[in-house]
Amino acid sequence: MSDVAKVTEVPLASGEVITVDEGMRRWYEGCACCLRDTYPEVKKALDAERKALRQTEEEQASAD
Repeated sequence: MSDVAKVTEVPLASGEVITVDEGMRRWYEGCACCLRDTYPEVKKALDAERKALRQTEEEQASAD
């Protein structure tokens, strides 16, 4: 299990906060470019989450 926290909310430039649910995650997996066009802040947050998860997995694999 990873120590990386899942993104659950992302503040938007408009001042609103959007909830990142499974539907948003499926959108990210299915068409990240469309998500980026609509919610660039969410795309950026999910990219950072994915990067952190991969780094953690690589560190755990190298420790084994």
